Amino acid sequence: MYTFLVVDDESLVRENIVFLLRQSSHYPFHILEAEDGDTAMDMLAVQSVDVLLLDVRMLRVSGLQLMEWLHDKNWEGIYAVISG
Repeated sequence: MYTFLVVDDESLVRENIVFLLRQSSHYPFHILEAEDGDTAMDMLAVQSVDVLLLDVRMLRVSGLQLMEWLHDKNWEGIYAVISG
C-alpha cells in the first residue's frame, strides 16, 4: 500500500486534494496531511511516505526548502509540486 503526504497551508486546498485522491483511485493507499513544511519534516522523519504533494509557498518552511531537505536526506520517494 502506498502512502501519500499532502502538504499545503490552505486547509480547503489540502482537503480537496485528499478528496480527489480518494475518489480517483481503486487501489488502496494511505493519505497523510500536513499544514506546513515543519510538520511535514517531522512526519517524514518518522513515517515512510511514497508520494509527496507539496505547495511551493508556505509559511516558515516553503515547499522549495522542504525539497532541499528531502534531497539532503537522500529521500527516494516521488514528489509533485502544487501551487495556486
